[in-house]
Amino acid sequence: MKPTLFIFLPCLFALVLVRYTAQADAYLLEDRVYYGADTYTVDYEKKVINAVGHAFFRKETRRVDADRIVIHYEENRKVAYCYGNVVLGDRRDGSRIDGNYAEARFREDFYFIEGDAVYSDEKRRINAQRIESRKEEGYRFLDDVRYNDGTYVITAASLHVNDDTALFRGETHAEHIESKDSIRCDEITYSLSSEDVTFQGRALYIEGAGEKEENTLVIRSDMMRYFRDGDLFVLIGNTFMLNGSYSIRASVVRYRRTGKVLEAEGDVVVWDTDKYVYCNNLDYDVNTDRVVFFKEVKGIFSPPKKAKRDL
Repeated sequence: MKPTLFIFLPCLFALVLVRYTAQADAYLLEDRVYYGADTYTVDYEKKVINAVGHAFFRKETRRVDADRIVIHYEENRKVAYCYGNVVLGDRRDGSRIDGNYAEARFREDFYFIEGDAVYSDEKRRINAQRIESRKEEGYRFLDDVRYNDGTYVITAASLHVNDDTALFRGETHAEHIESKDSIRCDEITYSLSSEDVTFQGRALYIEGAGEKEENTLVIRSDMMRYFRDGDLFVLIGNTFMLNGSYSIRASVVRYRRTGKVLEAEGDVVVWDTDKYVYCNNLDYDVNTDRVVFFKEVKGIFSPPKKAKRDL
């Protein structure tokens, strides 16, 4: 009887272990989560998997790699905690996010990566302290955001990327890499496909980042719209321009950046070194510093002695 009992007990233990292992794997498969590591242990009572060494899990198009991953798979808490050298890759868009720590909440299809996180794909690189991804809501970048797509470098407090639109908020600063033209404002909406941009809220444009000092073109407006095709800025609302010897105020301004030609219309006011000019339309060539006034030029007169030329 003793030999029989000795053989029976290990066999019974093996059957029980296989049964619980099958239950654990089936539960993860229910949510289409596959995992692996150099070594891992499973606490079947608490329903926790602890994976260590080249740990990873896959769910649909996403894969997360880390030094260590702890997966909770009970009914009301389906979440993974990822520690050290975290990499989140997505086959759907070819993107990759690197960071120090991550969490994945399977039921909500919500992921976040923290600690000097870096997003990259074929066209851009985005740094932030925290990057979030939620199903159907795109990516959110929070704290110390720095965006670089080879054309622009943009810094902001936050960034939300969904479909074709990137929305930057909070003391945003955009610099054109080649020309060094710089714009500061409260909010930037950027089309990733067309590269058209809208700048809103106290928008301030400085040509060449101020390298020309006193002759630098400076434009301020409530809203600026940039159209990449045509290299054109359209500025609307409280628009002021300062350059060389002129200050110009107008309702609507179009600035063709390649040719450096500015067109203003609607209650245009121009102040040069010794006179005001009022008109309905104006053309200004920035290269030659030449102004043409037309359509109901209403008057030219000397400004008050104490008047200051100021935006």
